[in-house]
Amino acid sequence: MSDRTRKCLPILKRIQTLGEKAKKQFIKKCDKEFIDCVSECAKNVIKGNVPLKPTQLRRLRRERSNAVAAYAFSMVTNGKRYDS
Repeated sequence: MSDRTRKCLPILKRIQTLGEKAKKQFIKKCDKEFIDCVSECAKNVIKGNVPLKPTQLRRLRRERSNAVAAYAFSMVTNGKRYDS
């Protein structure tokens, strides 16, 4: 686990317990470090570095465009180029 993810782990656990409306409000007010943490997680899932069960893969297939968008947004805000 990266240092960035370790720093954001308590926040990620707290978000997991929130309802949909509260999650959306939190995401609107989050800082750049949290966005980088989420995009790093999305990147690792996209690249296959995170072992997932078949049921998890099926659920994530529906949300793949959101994960790619999060990763691409991070690359744009960090000034790096995004290659899909």
